[in-house]
This record gives sequence, C-alpha cells and structure tokens, in this order.
Amino acid sequence: MSANGSLESAMRHVARYRIYPSQKIAGRLFASFARCAFVRNWCLENKVYQDSCLPTLKTEYPELKEVHSKVLQNVVQQIVHNLRALRKLKEQGRKVGK
Repeated sequence: MSANGSLESAMRHVARYRIYPSQKIAGRLFASFARCAFVRNWCLENKVYQDSCLPTLKTEYPELKEVHSKVLQNVVQQIVHNLRALRKLKEQGRKVGK
C-alpha cells in the first residue's frame, strides 16, 4: 500500500495453468513462439522499437499473419520496457550490456 492507503497500480496477479495440448496444438504453439522470437530478433537487429513496423513486416513475412496482432505488439512493447529498465539501471551506476 502507498502512503495514502491505496493499492499500487503496478501490482499484477498472475495465474498459471498446466495445459495438455494435442500434438497439433503443441505444434501451433511452438510455431507462434518461434514467430514471436523472430519478430523480437528482427526488431533488435534493425533497432526498430515501434508497433508501426508490424504491418510492413507481415506483408514481407506472410507467416506472421498466423499470430494475433496483439501478441506481436506485446513483443515489441516488451522490448521497449526492457530497454527502459536497462537505461534506469545504467543511470544508477550498474553495469549493463557488454
């Protein structure tokens, strides 16, 4: 709780579930994760950290259309969040990166 008694807005509650997917669904999940990793690596390699690159990327790589757009947007937003956190750590004097 904060000083005024309200709950922190940054609190998150996470539930984990064990799933038992069929071979077909497991393959689709693996393919989705691989495509998300591709988008993440592409953004890092090209230093593009905005969601606006996704439509162009989807036309260039049609297999990305199989992953929901919000998932790919979250991948890009997670990169931005991670870079901000690293920048804050660096400002505090911590060694980050190479």
